Amino acid sequence: MLRAFPFLSSVALLLGPSLAAEPLDAQEILRRAVEQAEKRSQQEYRSKHEFRILAVSEKLNKKGEIKKTEQSLYRSFPIQGFPFEQLIEKDGRPLSQKQSKKERKKEEKFREKLAKGKTPKDATEERRVTFNGELVERWDFLSMPDEQVGDRDCYVLSFQPKSGDLPQRRRIDRALNKSSGRLWIERGSYEVVRAEFSLKDKVKLWGGLIGNISDLQGQIEREQLDDGTWVPSRFSLYLKGRVFFKSLHMRQKISWSDFKPIEPAIVSSQSEAH
Repeated sequence: MLRAFPFLSSVALLLGPSLAAEPLDAQEILRRAVEQAEKRSQQEYRSKHEFRILAVSEKLNKKGEIKKTEQSLYRSFPIQGFPFEQLIEKDGRPLSQKQSKKERKKEEKFREKLAKGKTPKDATEERRVTFNGELVERWDFLSMPDEQVGDRDCYVLSFQPKSGDLPQRRRIDRALNKSSGRLWIERGSYEVVRAEFSLKDKVKLWGGLIGNISDLQGQIEREQLDDGTWVPSRFSLYLKGRVFFKSLHMRQKISWSDFKPIEPAIVSSQSEAH
């Protein structure tokens, strides 16, 4: 067809092979995205950067109105290559003497473990979701119309839980196995720019003995730093359920900011006062 129209043939040569390339299906887009993610640890930025984490939690009443708001600001920085999160503000105010003392003790214990050759326990490890082959194997994916996120052109994939028995290696897997949602994957880089998820069915906690989660919705966004590193930028979560005899109704918003790459010599040094 292009041979019959020299002008179109010339345009195709200028634009490159992508003009004639076959559109990618959902599985190929997903394969490339997982391959890109597994080339480097998605958590590597935590051991090479200092940054701020602002966490805002809102407790809601039955009508969805805010009853109470709590805000915590953390400074995250690596110590000998291991990320450490230091609370520096509570509800917009500097820490009290008691709170500051508690944070100093927490850092001392962290350093003592490292001095003894022990790996400090990461409190978020149990509930952390890492984009890899093991994660995506539980869902079926379909291609959706492409969209833009900011100035990034993205493929959009929807996902639904597969039928049958799905992996349950951690407690969070129960929720993942009943979640559906969408992924926005940047064209060219195959980096996940945004992910949205929600529960399709109620999740029982300890078989329903201690409670359940009836509604769960969330979104996470990522961005690229000047040095090329991809990092999380915003996360939001809505949760409704019951724990023992108390209702659980809340929203949480987390934002990451002020990323600064640091030198190895600085990483292992004593943290400076904020």
